[in-house]
Amino acid sequence: MVENNIESAIEAILFVAGDAVKIDDIAEAIGETKVTISSVADKMIEERKKKGSGIEVFRVGDKLQLTTSKKYEEY
Repeated sequence: MVENNIESAIEAILFVAGDAVKIDDIAEAIGETKVTISSVADKMIEERKKKGSGIEVFRVGDKLQLTTSKKYEEY
């Protein structure tokens, strides 16, 4: 799967889940390796920080979660 598609799939899974999702479960759902998911997630985390996005990808141990940026949590 192309990296942009992997990123989009991760976003969709995290959005629908509404809670932290194991990296292993994401990898299995989209047919990619845990290493690939982890690497793409790291890139997503950094890109959102650089852009100042209102939505962040947050790593909680071996899980990923969509969260509101601390910058906008008061809203």
